[in-house]
Amino acid sequence: MQRWTMNKIPRTGWTVFIRYFDSLGVSRWIMRRSNNATPASKKSGSRRLVQKTGVAERVGLIVGTVRRGKGYAVVANQVFTATLLIRSWPEVVSPEFIPSLQHPAIKSEQGDFTIRLTLRFVPARIVWDWKAKSKFRRLEKSIEASEAKSGETSRPEELRAYRSMEYLRERTTYDTADIMDLWGFVTVTARSKQALDKAIRLVKDHIRKGGVSLEYLSWEQLPALQQVHALGQNREFYLDWPGRLVDDKAAAALNPFTSGSLSDGTGIYAGHRVAGRSPRSATYLDLDRDEEKNKNFLILGATGEGKSVKMKNLTFSFLTEGYRVFQLDVDGEYRALCDEAGGLWIDHTFTSGRYSDPLHIQRPILVPEYDLQRLALANASLRRTASLLLGGWTPEEANAVDRALMTTWEKVKVDMDRPDTWDAAGDRADIHLWYKMLGKDKSRAAGAVREKLWQYFEGSMRNLFARPESNLSDRLDESNRFTVFHVSQSVNNEADDLTGAVKMSLALDSVWREVQLERARGERWTAVGADEGQRLLLNPIASHYMNLLATTIRKWNGLLYLATNKTSVLFGTEATSGGSGLWSNSAFKVLFWMEDSDLAAVQKYGEVPDVVIEQIRASYGTQQFALRYGKRWDWLRLELPTELLQVFKTRGLTRKAG
Repeated sequence: MQRWTMNKIPRTGWTVFIRYFDSLGVSRWIMRRSNNATPASKKSGSRRLVQKTGVAERVGLIVGTVRRGKGYAVVANQVFTATLLIRSWPEVVSPEFIPSLQHPAIKSEQGDFTIRLTLRFVPARIVWDWKAKSKFRRLEKSIEASEAKSGETSRPEELRAYRSMEYLRERTTYDTADIMDLWGFVTVTARSKQALDKAIRLVKDHIRKGGVSLEYLSWEQLPALQQVHALGQNREFYLDWPGRLVDDKAAAALNPFTSGSLSDGTGIYAGHRVAGRSPRSATYLDLDRDEEKNKNFLILGATGEGKSVKMKNLTFSFLTEGYRVFQLDVDGEYRALCDEAGGLWIDHTFTSGRYSDPLHIQRPILVPEYDLQRLALANASLRRTASLLLGGWTPEEANAVDRALMTTWEKVKVDMDRPDTWDAAGDRADIHLWYKMLGKDKSRAAGAVREKLWQYFEGSMRNLFARPESNLSDRLDESNRFTVFHVSQSVNNEADDLTGAVKMSLALDSVWREVQLERARGERWTAVGADEGQRLLLNPIASHYMNLLATTIRKWNGLLYLATNKTSVLFGTEATSGGSGLWSNSAFKVLFWMEDSDLAAVQKYGEVPDVVIEQIRASYGTQQFALRYGKRWDWLRLELPTELLQVFKTRGLTRKAG
């Protein structure tokens, strides 16, 4: 099976032309590439890109079935799309430049086509070799000679070239500015070839008036389609179609108010602004700015308002940023994204019968702080599992559970004070042996516990613990950057809600080991996601576990992102330790529309400004959301490509973003 890879474009190794450059862009070439490469002709470049094996396959893997035509492509036999490359830019680019390319005058009133502008930035490196220096001196002397003659002025193109080179030299030498190559793509999508041709004509006529020209890319639609897609880019395209050189100031003009870096791998996409000083500008969150800070995300909102799509967008963003991601999936919604990303899918649903045994003592990872706690973690896992299945317990029942646990360890010759006995005998202990030991306890409390648990071990629910996952640590190999634990099948079944919470809790035990193992390796951060998080937050013991993860995961170079539709677990008299802890320990809070009672709780206990509350109250059905980071608030909406939304598809989703 082919696997989708999301390796970033290298920061080094790219070489660029220096071109006639003003304060916001360039227009002509004036330097060579440092590797002496020259742009291939359109003909040879087109032939090589189209015929090179693997390009079409990579695009097809990302967007589904793609058929190529001259100057267009057809996706899934129903969507016609053409991607045009911006070849010449206006002399001066302002923040209004991007909206002007999508002017209402060329928008379809019938909804038969759409227009999208995509900007790609790649870090560049300027080489001031002898040719560049010679060019600079020649321009300088030519300008001086012209100005020395009475009645003559310098040639405009020479003056622009000289000022551009001087500007670049000062910016890179004294200001240590970031220089990057820019590519702009205009993608037109329609439902028919006729509508597509009409739209392209309108776009070209409109854009030409703004001093912009477009390259049609007759035979390179598949590589172009790959460039505009969020899931992957083709470096060879950049080599054959050199971009326009810009500095960080010009990039900021094109992408105003971005808090994350444009293309250096430090910013995750949070959404596009709906209101404020810069509507429709993208917002990025730089999670690497302060490695010691809390990075947890908490997402609140009513069912159907966009929480799941936001969760999937975060998952995708963490993957592209190089995180190792673990996702707890309650109803199989992440299967498409898992397959697309080449991830590991672990089916621990009730139907599968598979489970991670709570009494399996995890292997040591050579981190004393973790290794010496392995038996305690197994004990806590068993007690948490029993509490979930019992729906809570009395002190007498808790003691009965613990007595059976101690008897189980004695049976397999595990000495709690001697770690050298844990690995040799720990594999023989499992939850079924514990249940057997519980039956030998003749106390009334033990009998009550066994009676309540009988259905899960001997009755109709015995498939819950039918097939232990004995080699789970081996399956969770570090090469798997994305792992999905499928823990439940339905969100509307009470029994499945309970068993799903149990499987989610057990999966978290295995994930917690991997989080600490990644910290020991010191190579990357870990992100742990849980949709429908109320399943764990409603139980006091499981909720306490979630609170522990939320407050300590930062120490282990990790973050937790969780979505829930029950604000009652966060605030007020019904709040659990995990719920209130998540609110307090989540640096980023995402609030979608919710019922008035839930919104009132958020307003009362969450210190949310009245103006934000009113916006949330009025946002029903819009998939817009409030984002809080630090003391700041933003009002955003995800703007995602149609192809990516298909991967993110959730129950009943019909709107474009959310």
